[in-house]
Amino acid sequence: MSITDLRKIPCRACGEDVLAVTIESANPSRHPPFQEQLLDRELLKMPCPHCDAEHRHYDRFTWIDLPGRLCVVVLHESERPDWPELETEALRELSVPLRDEGPRFVREFGDTVSIRLVFGLEELREKVVCRIHDLDDRMVEAMKEDLVYGATLDAAEPGMNLTFNDGEERSFDVGWQVFEETAARTDELTAALPGIFDPRATWVNTRRSRRAPLRDDVAPPLPRG
Repeated sequence: MSITDLRKIPCRACGEDVLAVTIESANPSRHPPFQEQLLDRELLKMPCPHCDAEHRHYDRFTWIDLPGRLCVVVLHESERPDWPELETEALRELSVPLRDEGPRFVREFGDTVSIRLVFGLEELREKVVCRIHDLDDRMVEAMKEDLVYGATLDAAEPGMNLTFNDGEERSFDVGWQVFEETAARTDELTAALPGIFDPRATWVNTRRSRRAPLRDDVAPPLPRG
């Protein structure tokens, strides 16, 4: 099920509180409009009633797509500097119910689910595009090593092209064979890009591709409220 709540969240342009319905947990298989709005870049979008700036009304929420084998903790972009601690906690928060508890069939199913941490709705959108087209998001992030800095996956046409945005609202296509060639280099990339190929990594993003693997120490729980 999906869970929504009426909450006050400060506008990040003017700082005034905005009272509106926001998402606590999104289940796109049971509530398809969430995914449609995300792909259309309309999810949680509204004008601030105080300054009229574009406002995305969320603080943090979970995206639970079990049929698609994807579970994501979604945080705001402003929290990205704390990614080492937050991705450790995201793994713990989602892996316990999916991989560590319940009967064997539940745990075996949990092992097939990708657990991810993202900062912002654009990062979430990328993961969902990858899921829809059965793309390994680690390979997509590895491809970005050879693309313009800040490139993001916008769309895909299986067997033809992957369409990226260059960060300045310009799009460009990359042939599908580049993805296939990248996937064929998994062993090489696992050694070269430990930050995204560590099996415990949850923030699978090119910005951390050459960072050390996930730390073993346990981070404090994500704050609530």
